[in-house]
Amino acid sequence: MERSLFVSIMLVGVLAGSTTTAADRPAPALQVRTYPVADLVVPIPSPTDRAPYVDKAFPKEFEALEQHLRRTTGADAWNENGSIQRYEKTLSLVVRQTAAVHEKIADELNRLRRELDAQVALEMHIITGPRNEIAALAAAFPGEFGQHESQQLLEQAKRSENLKHTMSPKVTLFSRQTANLNFDERAIAANATVSDDRRSVRLKMAEGPEKDLDLLGRVEFVMLHSGRSAAIYFPASSARSIIPPAGDATERLVLVTPRVLIVEEEEEQQKVVLLMVTPRGRIQEEEEELLGVPTSMP
Repeated sequence: MERSLFVSIMLVGVLAGSTTTAADRPAPALQVRTYPVADLVVPIPSPTDRAPYVDKAFPKEFEALEQHLRRTTGADAWNENGSIQRYEKTLSLVVRQTAAVHEKIADELNRLRRELDAQVALEMHIITGPRNEIAALAAAFPGEFGQHESQQLLEQAKRSENLKHTMSPKVTLFSRQTANLNFDERAIAANATVSDDRRSVRLKMAEGPEKDLDLLGRVEFVMLHSGRSAAIYFPASSARSIIPPAGDATERLVLVTPRVLIVEEEEEQQKVVLLMVTPRGRIQEEEEELLGVPTSMP
């Protein structure tokens, strides 16, 4: 009895001495890794912009990517010694973090690059006219709708003598690329981002007298399924406007329909179909010739 009591006391003492708290455990080692991000921070030139393209990163793109990585990897990971440094000369990010956070960063950068594989075809109809008619047309077609409602909107606009209808040339964009279009000394800018499942498109659209999307007077955001439409209303008044518009002020309604195009995947599917169908037909013809079976072909 005394021996078993002694052994129990010894075990308790050993266990008590080996117990450690979270504060006693060593922190995960920090590693420094460099991530080339030229394809993510150099803006893709607009297909409608005639200005010369300059292959350089912009500070706002670097900052946006840095903030995005901090959010997606967890704010707690950056409270201690983690850091991100930008190097615009090499178009890269130098990150000091744990191995677990580095893995999250690599996964997120790969996800962002997969977005660039998709393209978006934008079909836009611009309807211009008096404020009261444009506002009424926008109210009659709210939210997201299909092809039937789009046709109804256009027919209703054509019946009015006061509304002008202009169809924009179809523009094809890479995901997150911006298109700038000019109509009657006004500009419409559209930025399209494809969702991860490639079924939806997030549109950032603006209208105003300037071409830069960030400088235009009013910006609208809308999320649409591929092939669906929305009527985006741009009132004459904006956050920068001081004088309220008159009742007959000219305003715009943009009917926009994005369609996701995944060219590479479609081409691969066509190749697979050809490989599956064509060899099988040849083998069947050879077997029929060996068996002496007459073919239906002359």
